[in-house]
Amino acid sequence: MNERLGIWNAASPLAGALVFLGDSQIERGCWNEWWRGDVLSRGIGGQTTHGVRERLEEVARHQPRLIVLECGTNDLAANDSVETVAASYEALLDELRARLPDALLWPQSVFPVHPGKWRGLVPKDSARRAEQLNAQISELNALLLQMAAKRGLSFHDVSAHFEEDGALKSSCTLDGTHLNGEGYRVWREAMKQNAPPEVTAILGQLRE
Repeated sequence: MNERLGIWNAASPLAGALVFLGDSQIERGCWNEWWRGDVLSRGIGGQTTHGVRERLEEVARHQPRLIVLECGTNDLAANDSVETVAASYEALLDELRARLPDALLWPQSVFPVHPGKWRGLVPKDSARRAEQLNAQISELNALLLQMAAKRGLSFHDVSAHFEEDGALKSSCTLDGTHLNGEGYRVWREAMKQNAPPEVTAILGQLRE
C-alpha cells in the first residue's frame, strides 16, 4: 500500500475529481476509460474497510465532487463478524463526511461470491465457507442500506444485478470473487440506470 500511495502522492491533486474508492473490485476497473470527466481510481486489492480509511488523506487532497465507495468483502473473508465490519464501515463513512463535507458519497453494496469458483483460506472447505460468506454479505448489505439512509445517502444495491440463488453469477466472475469483463459491464450499466439525479449530474455519461 505504501508504494501505491507514494506514486499517487507524487502526482498533483486533481481538484473536483470523481473518485472510485475501495478494494480490488475498484482496482481492476477501467473507470477513467468508462466514464467521462476527471476520474481517479483509488482501489487497492486485499484492502479492508479499515485499510481504505487509513488512506483517506490522499483522497481528500483532491477535494472530490463524488466518491463511489465499494469495500467490505475482505473484512468478512478474514473472518471479521458482520457487526465488526459494519462498525468499521460506519467509521469510514463518518470520516469521509468529516474530511469532505461537500463531496457526494455513493456507497455500493458488497458483491456476493460464487461457491463453485471461490477459494478461501481452506480450499477443501471453500464451497461451504462461500455459502456462509454470502449469508454474511447479505446481512451486511442490509446494515449498509440502513447506514446510508440514516446519513441521507443513496445506497446502490448493485449486488441484485449479479445474484443467482444468492450467489455471484458464474458468467460475471473470473475466480468466484473478482468480476470479469461481463461483470464490469453489468456494474457500469447498473450505475448508469440506477444513479440518482445528483450522482448523474456529477458522474455524467459512459464513454461510447
